[in-house]
Amino acid sequence: EEAYETQGAFDKLGAVLQRRLARATDPHDQQDLRLRFAELAAAQLGDAEAAFGALEEAFRAAPESVELWDRLHVAADASDRHGDLAAAFGTAVEDATNGLGDGDRAVLAGRVAHLYDVVLGEPARAEPFHRRVLLADPLDPGSFTALKELYTNAERWDDLQVLYRNRIAEVVDEDQ
Repeated sequence: EEAYETQGAFDKLGAVLQRRLARATDPHDQQDLRLRFAELAAAQLGDAEAAFGALEEAFRAAPESVELWDRLHVAADASDRHGDLAAAFGTAVEDATNGLGDGDRAVLAGRVAHLYDVVLGEPARAEPFHRRVLLADPLDPGSFTALKELYTNAERWDDLQVLYRNRIAEVVDEDQ
């Protein structure tokens, strides 16, 4: 590996890292190899797709690793894989057994909601994630506004009424 790196034979180094990853059995070694390959793919090989793939695997193996969230998002920006990013983040939010704390789960839900709402232009797919954000923070202005717009535009008046009732109840409870 060191020889390939010194010689600038980064494609060969990438192949070595991939072979090592395929044979690795220790989860920590696997994660380290994924991250090394992602860095190599992005910085030396110019392969945004491969970098995203490696980081997505690393994220799926350790979604509680908050420092991976931004790295994966940057890789999604570079490879235009926002739909895959939203799916990976969404799966982690919905998996109650993955080690994410409630606070991190709510933050990640907010990121998924933003991806679907703003980046991908699919507000209906953002709805369950906005609702999850409001469960954690009933006064979150972004999720409230997004749901209000979704329900108004879709003429879902009963859902809009419930949204407002819950908001009013939270504001009243907070004032008392």
